[in-house]
Amino acid sequence: MSQNRTTAKKLVETKDLMFIWKLLLKNIAILVFLPVIAYMIGYVYTYRLTDVYGSKVQLLLKSSDTYDYQDPIYKGLGAYGAYMDIQNQMRILQSKDFIGEVVDKINVNTSYSVIGRLKKKEVFETLPFIVEAEIISPSLYEKPINIKINDSDSYTLSYEINGMEKNNTYYFDSLFINEDIKIKLNRQYAFNESNIISITDSEYEIINHSRNYIINKYRSNISVENVEYTSILEIKVLDDLQYRGKRFLD
Repeated sequence: MSQNRTTAKKLVETKDLMFIWKLLLKNIAILVFLPVIAYMIGYVYTYRLTDVYGSKVQLLLKSSDTYDYQDPIYKGLGAYGAYMDIQNQMRILQSKDFIGEVVDKINVNTSYSVIGRLKKKEVFETLPFIVEAEIISPSLYEKPINIKINDSDSYTLSYEINGMEKNNTYYFDSLFINEDIKIKLNRQYAFNESNIISITDSEYEIINHSRNYIINKYRSNISVENVEYTSILEIKVLDDLQYRGKRFLD
């Protein structure tokens, strides 16, 4: 019995405790700053997440769009006929052809972003320029194109396609054509001494989307519901930009 107690006492000696204490003292800075570093990493990660906004609108179907209970052809269908008609309206609103018509009207085939130090911020109709682009090489769809404004007259456009870097300088309000793209940058307002410094200090990015990409994006982010016991349809859409989502619904 006494031999076992002696062995147990020798398992942890004073010098072992001193070694652990010295180890803690040497690494105290790491222990103190580790939570701070973890917080900063979490903050940057959260800051760089893309914001998603939800917008909605309600539509009241006109009397000609809803089921007419007095129509002798449909009189025998009762509420089932009204239900089926509303379901058809909902399917139309979510159809590829209908959403395609909306996409063509609001001109969202090009995404615009401002490149910051920590985050790329997408914007809508607020940059100093607007792009007219026609993609010639399909490989350039969904690829970032970087734009650096040099002065009030010219800008540098750069992108990577098929493993090749391309970099050229062009002029505003003039059409440029190469084997990949037809592009024209139009100034949204006049560049002058009061704003040219902030404009040239910023870096911009555009991404050209195919029509099918945009249609499928909105089809996956739209929902249509019938408000219970009414002929009202509630349409909801998710978008990275709140104003663009509202424009889509309008």
